[in-house]
Amino acid sequence: MDRSNFGVDSAERPVILGFGKIGWLPESLGLFALFETTGFARVVAGALVTPEEAASLRARPNLNSMAHVKALLGVAAPPSLKYVYS
Repeated sequence: MDRSNFGVDSAERPVILGFGKIGWLPESLGLFALFETTGFARVVAGALVTPEEAASLRARPNLNSMAHVKALLGVAAPPSLKYVYS
């Protein structure tokens, strides 16, 4: 996720854009991307939800599983699947 994935529609609502691939993502993957990937994504999350909502969303059990998968991929995935998180 980077700045090019975000915009504002005509009603001044935030939108997430992804022209490389269009599709539905599981909610847990979207939350993981917002809270656990890049510093920029965490800033976006902070602008979209209150600290209380963020705490509630981060407490979802699937985020813990996603973090474990990220760690395993970091160790075992071929270079073509690895992503460097900042």
